[in-house]
Formats: sequence, C-alpha cells, structure tokens
Amino acid sequence: MNLNNFRLIAATHTPFSSQGELKLEVVEQQARHLAISGVQGAFVGGSTGEGQSLSTGERFSLAEEWVACGKSHDLNIIVHVGSNCQKSACQLAAHAMQIGADAVAAHAPYFFRPNTSSELVDYLVPIAESASGLPFYYYDVPAATKVRLPTQDVIQLSARRIPSFV
Repeated sequence: MNLNNFRLIAATHTPFSSQGELKLEVVEQQARHLAISGVQGAFVGGSTGEGQSLSTGERFSLAEEWVACGKSHDLNIIVHVGSNCQKSACQLAAHAMQIGADAVAAHAPYFFRPNTSSELVDYLVPIAESASGLPFYYYDVPAATKVRLPTQDVIQLSARRIPSFV
C-alpha cells in the first residue's frame, strides 16, 4: 500500500436492516459510490461504522465484505480493530491481515484506560503485531475513549515500538 497516494479516506457507516441485522449487500453500493466519487479508501468499523456495537463475528463479516468489494473498486481498506478486549483486537487484526485488508487501526481501551502513553503503547503493540506488518494507525478519539494522553508522546513511543506504525 502506498500511503503517499492517499488523498481521501471515507469513514463508512455500517448498513443494517430494519431488524438490526447487518445488511452486507449494501457494501457493494457504498464501495461503488466511493470509487465513482474519487475516494481512494474506506475506514471500516470505526465510530461512524458502529464497530463497537458489533459482535466480533459481525466485525469479521463486515471486514470481509469491505475487502472484497473494495478490491473490486480499487479502494484501499483500513479495518478498525480496536476493542476494550486486547485479545479480541488481536483476533480482529489477524483476520484483517488474512483477508487482505490494506491497514488496521485501533483506539485506546476506554473501560480500563491507560494512565500513561507507555501503558497505551503496551496495549497497542500486540494488536499491531497480530496484523503481521500491515500499516497500523492509532485511532485517537479522546471524545469517545476519554483517553487524553500527549499525542506526541504516543506517536514517538509507537514509532519506536511498532515497526508498522503510520
């Protein structure tokens, strides 16, 4: 993935049926719309994509559909894998790598919050490692996570400890 070619990445919403089930057939329409609009990538399962409201299985299915549809429309796909459960985040990251995602992203845990930048990076390292070198983004959303650590410290520590950190 050439990150220098990224101009616009859309944070996509997750489509649901009126019964609250994933409506994955809509993803193809979303991907086509993004491609026609000149968007070069999709950020899947973040806060706009209701990722934290989905089960791990639903997140797997959503990522699989986006990777398949994204590839057919020449879109780069970044899968949000963040979770309060580090083990789940690692499973989501490994799955994203296995299905051909272009990158992964994770936010800070927000139930038992890290108190220092070092604790946060300790939490993120295994997640990034689970994606076997895919570009890794720290999804910094303090309004949602209530984790307010010095961004520059997190960036510097992540750059030293996570080889795939972007």
